[in-house]
Amino acid sequence: MMLLMLLAAASPDPLGEVSRNDASSRVTDTVDVYQQPGTPPTYRFTYVRAFSNGATQQVVTTTSLACPQAMTALAEARVVLPERFAPYGTPGQSVHIVPRGVSYEMNFPTPMANGWMRLIAAQQSPLAKPVEDLLDAVHRCRPA
Repeated sequence: MMLLMLLAAASPDPLGEVSRNDASSRVTDTVDVYQQPGTPPTYRFTYVRAFSNGATQQVVTTTSLACPQAMTALAEARVVLPERFAPYGTPGQSVHIVPRGVSYEMNFPTPMANGWMRLIAAQQSPLAKPVEDLLDAVHRCRPA
């Protein structure tokens, strides 16, 4: 629900993104979410599979009208953020930790830092189910 609430302003850039990175197969599946203008607004979902050799394959592009199950999965994606953030590392530089197995990621705009928030978690984390549900819902849809 929080991600849906953050998808408020129209933009040519993605309004949010979820991804699954399988370290063993070296494949990353990503769904970007865009808001389409109109009343009520609709959403466009783009599912992309990226391989470790740099090749990408667009799997599905669809809309919330053509794929209501994707909108349902997006609405059910709830993320509980901690009350206070304690960032670590060097200011201005990202810190990357690559877990074994599958990792899940959710990126969305946040007014807290005038930028983007990135949540990364491993298998069996609370983030895994909403990411899997959205990836699965969009993957099952036909192109719009």
